[in-house]
Amino acid sequence: MAKKNHKVRNQRHKVASLGNLSPDALLEKGNLLLSQEKYQDAILTFKQLLKQDENPEIVHALLRAYLGRIESLAAKSMIKEAMAMLETVVHRWPDAGVEPLKLSLLLQAGSFTEAVRLYTQCGRQLAGDRLERLEALFGALLLAGTGGLRPEDFAEDSPVARHYPAALAACDAVFAGEEAKVQEALKQISFRSPYRDLRTLLTGFLQFPRDKEKACVFFGKIDKDSPYFHSAARYLATTDTPEIFLQKLNAAAKHERPQIRLRHGLNPAQFQALEDLSRSDGKPLGLLHLVRRHESCFQKKDRLKLLKNILPFCHDQVMTILHRNSDFNRLEQLRICALAAEKDNALTFAVDFWSDYLDKSGGWDSSRHKEIALVLRRQAKLKQRESHYYSTEEILDTMLESLKYDPDHAGTWLDASDFAKRNDLMARHYAIIRDAVAKLPENVDILVAAMKASGTKGAHKKAAGLAQRILAIDPINTSALDFLVESRLEHGRKLALQKKWALAEKELQSADTRVKAIRYRGRNRICLGMLLLLQGKEEGLPHIAAGRRENGLPLLSYVLTSLEAMLYKLPYSRIKVFDRELRQVAEEIPVDRTEFLRLITWLLTFPGRQWQMLKEVCKSLTNLFARTATLEWSRDEGLSICRALGQADLLAALAKFTLALQKKYPDNPEFRVWHLIATFSKKKNKQLPWKVQREIEDLLEKLEKKGCFDLADRLDELLEDDMDDDFPSYLDAIEDIFNNGPFGMPKILRDESKPQPKKKPKTGRQLNLFDDEIE
Repeated sequence: MAKKNHKVRNQRHKVASLGNLSPDALLEKGNLLLSQEKYQDAILTFKQLLKQDENPEIVHALLRAYLGRIESLAAKSMIKEAMAMLETVVHRWPDAGVEPLKLSLLLQAGSFTEAVRLYTQCGRQLAGDRLERLEALFGALLLAGTGGLRPEDFAEDSPVARHYPAALAACDAVFAGEEAKVQEALKQISFRSPYRDLRTLLTGFLQFPRDKEKACVFFGKIDKDSPYFHSAARYLATTDTPEIFLQKLNAAAKHERPQIRLRHGLNPAQFQALEDLSRSDGKPLGLLHLVRRHESCFQKKDRLKLLKNILPFCHDQVMTILHRNSDFNRLEQLRICALAAEKDNALTFAVDFWSDYLDKSGGWDSSRHKEIALVLRRQAKLKQRESHYYSTEEILDTMLESLKYDPDHAGTWLDASDFAKRNDLMARHYAIIRDAVAKLPENVDILVAAMKASGTKGAHKKAAGLAQRILAIDPINTSALDFLVESRLEHGRKLALQKKWALAEKELQSADTRVKAIRYRGRNRICLGMLLLLQGKEEGLPHIAAGRRENGLPLLSYVLTSLEAMLYKLPYSRIKVFDRELRQVAEEIPVDRTEFLRLITWLLTFPGRQWQMLKEVCKSLTNLFARTATLEWSRDEGLSICRALGQADLLAALAKFTLALQKKYPDNPEFRVWHLIATFSKKKNKQLPWKVQREIEDLLEKLEKKGCFDLADRLDELLEDDMDDDFPSYLDAIEDIFNNGPFGMPKILRDESKPQPKKKPKTGRQLNLFDDEIE
């Protein structure tokens, strides 16, 4: 009551103050209040002005103020007050045409029956789009049975009543799960019907179980002001990712947010947390504070899980935060600190934290062995990234220690053996592979690694046995099939060079012919021919011709022939004949891009001695390289060609290719680098022009930024060679000073006696790790 009296007194003061203003001042003030949407004060101002001047314009301005005030009250859900003021307007301005506004207020008040009666009276006064929205709302209310509405409440020609039976039949069929009836009912609802959004909604419902993306296209066609929008939005919300949901929430208007909350079934506290998250910049400390501020929204286990995931990103502040937080035990704190150190790239600290973690993990508890192995594997990877700080042996020992706790982890066996091989610890490499096979005898990947290790060691018979074991487990393993053939062929060559003709022929005959790799197709026949030629038997030539036909590729089959002639160490005259035939074929046949790229792949992948021999064979193909250099090559194809030719020291061919490639791809420094390597490598006069030296230095910087370190090392050799030629005397003098000091040592200190021969140390017998037969 006191509040109401205070409001009345304020209104009297305002009226009293208006009495001192002139009509012009009142008019100006009233119009200003209208523009500022201060309708209540505008009403008082225009009423005061009407006491002095009953101008029709002022009367109309007062009406505008009343209507604005009514709409503002309705926006605040003060419907009763708005209706009371509307009655005042109707009484004072009977012809004001406020029926549409009254209709809106009735709908807001939930007086649907009265709203329908008014609609039947004034429906024609409404604009087309407003009428359509109103009829769509009445149709939805009628279907929902809200407010006691019945079809009889509408005029017979009303589209709301006319299309109602079809809409109701469609809804009933949906609830009954009768899709055919739904489709039939929807066909009766035209695109002009008040129920057209219902038709779109139900079509989306039918599609949703089968094709959510297609269903969402239908749901997206329903406008926000449609009574069916919230139903569609609820389905759309189920397909939103969390990121999309937060973006939509952040972009939503204030009046839309309550509907979003209800649509997702969130309580006010949860929704407030999500609103704060949608406004967050995503930085770790901000997220940490958000979780703490809204911790009542989370169960304890979920809150701790969030903190565990956020804290490692808090950099050097993590220690302070953990010191103030009692939620985590010492083991959990060490884990968080280790992860934080990793994120900050403080890898040695991370390794130490993980070591402390392991010390407190309780290695005696077998239930934690998998976890301990996982941490040790992580330590090994961190140590590899800090290889300047940790020795190779220490890193390898860490990997092997993890296998004590998880011996069935095949990936670690393979990683450890590969790491030992990369660091030239071959004895340990073979030992690890041997232990891996013993532990996991049925693991195909480990058997493949053991097979390749046996081949590298020259234990071809052992490699063949391992390949057969692989094929027994995986009959279509092409790697094992190819390697088995390669082992047979290599063992056959070895026996042939030992002049064990019968054994060599038997080995070649046993080579499987099911191989798909071009490099092995028909190769056993070619090798059999070489074996006969090595014995001086011309009968080998038909076998070689048959092998070429079996291979099927004209150029590559002749390449393999020349290669095998060198591998079998045939007489030089015979090798020259095969090389001449290769050159002739290369000149006669048209260039085949696929066949040429396969040759490039061979140059990049052939092993050891075969690669050396293949390089020599390719020296017979200078004309072929010249012809192919003019073809169009993609960037990746060009890089592979350059790498293959560069590794094989085929510099003339490399120069021709790079001349074209660097023009086509000027933004790729690699082609310019290969051109410089081809131009300036192995020249008698190695002194580089200063301009070239500066260009090389710029290119080195670009290569390092791109991570092309191998190519950078190759380019750097040009500068090193150039320095060796320019400053040999200075470097030798510096080396002498470091070795002997600035003065020569007096002869009296030199031992002029003849050096005694050193005794040969006793060596133990080499262990036969791969059970090879000694031949």
